[in-house]
Amino acid sequence: MEIKNIKDKDLNKGEEKFEIKVSNEEIEKKIKEEFEKNKKIIQVPGFRKGKVPYELAIKMYGKEMFLNQAIESLMEKDITEEISKEIEKENNKLLAVVGLDVDEFDMEKIEKNGLTLKVTAAVSYTVDLKGLDKIEVSQKDIDAASMNIKEEVEKQIENDLKQNSSRKKVEDKNYKIKEGDEVELSFKGSIKNEKGEDEYFKGGTSNKYNLVIGSKSFIDGFEDQMIGLKIGDKKDIHVTFPEKYQEESLQGKDAKFEIEVLDIYEIEKPKLDDEFAKDLGHESLKEYKKHIEEHIKKHDEENIKNTKIEKALNYLVEKNKLEVSDEYAKMKANLDFEKTNKQYQMQGLDLKTLMPADELEKIIAESKKQIINELKLNIVVNSLAKSEKEATKKEIEDEIKEYNLAYRTNLTMDEISNNEMYKEFKESLENSVKIKRALDKLVKEIKIVK
Repeated sequence: MEIKNIKDKDLNKGEEKFEIKVSNEEIEKKIKEEFEKNKKIIQVPGFRKGKVPYELAIKMYGKEMFLNQAIESLMEKDITEEISKEIEKENNKLLAVVGLDVDEFDMEKIEKNGLTLKVTAAVSYTVDLKGLDKIEVSQKDIDAASMNIKEEVEKQIENDLKQNSSRKKVEDKNYKIKEGDEVELSFKGSIKNEKGEDEYFKGGTSNKYNLVIGSKSFIDGFEDQMIGLKIGDKKDIHVTFPEKYQEESLQGKDAKFEIEVLDIYEIEKPKLDDEFAKDLGHESLKEYKKHIEEHIKKHDEENIKNTKIEKALNYLVEKNKLEVSDEYAKMKANLDFEKTNKQYQMQGLDLKTLMPADELEKIIAESKKQIINELKLNIVVNSLAKSEKEATKKEIEDEIKEYNLAYRTNLTMDEISNNEMYKEFKESLENSVKIKRALDKLVKEIKIVK
């Protein structure tokens, strides 16, 4: 197999074109492999399925019968690997094959001259970035990303109290619902139809639903109107759906919910004291609060750092006028949509029939736009990391620890280093180390402005 990079003025920097010459011997080998895969379905009079000799099958059907499959097989592995090697010589990375032209499908000519293919590949590359010394992030953006530490500490404590609360069923039939209670209720929701009659709407009915009063899980006003009700009480609750409600047919509509209180549960929070802190694994209430505050402060610092990085990377994308493969973005957007749609199909739904064609086009177009931006961000990140020194053993071990913690695995350095199966994974860890280093340096170069 011969491979040659072709200069094509119509391609941008995110694509490369290759001419691949495949010998007849290589094509013949693949055709035989495809015959072996498919011989169980080949029918020839006088032979049982799977017992037809190769020469006889070719005589009857011709090699053309397997040519497309042979080319697909070559593209899937052999050719893609060769293209990837060529691209890596320039320190670039193959994303995917996005175009294929075959010059000849005539087997007589292929047997004489072999097969020539022209392949277009989408690539990720690196550049010498401009504007690294002029990155600015506004204080307004930093403030927007910052947390109110005191408020967040109080929220976390409240959340811990709720999670450790006890739930006691109310037996007193005269007990009135108050905020914080959990209520088991049934409801049927209706809106006025064109004739002005009440009409139950889809998804607005439940025979048994548990709702914490004050949680704001339901439409504004619903939970407030339940306060004071008792077990067995029935009531019509009137609310108005928000203008931006997810179900378009209900947006801004006045609705009536016929509800019945089935049961009430009092939620009893534990006392916030040393004993509570000890139950959560801390020495004292003071130590517990300190732990929460430190955790939130660390999270706040990460938020601010990530905001700086996001703004800086977007600036560098804009400043460097990067080019990426439009065909690759289009292909990936369609593949992502098909993957999502398969998940819906498993539930008996199909987005292609549920949604208008123009809406589907908008979704795929928006996905394509995001993919293009992600490709450009990756070029910037890899360009920042390319001059970083190789990752040390300790840095890789730290990455492995983070990975084990996140995915609950138990991988070791020796296992990753000595097993060929983990080769790509180890490379990704090494690259992750270099990227983290590069981004840490980038943050230090950022100037904060008013």
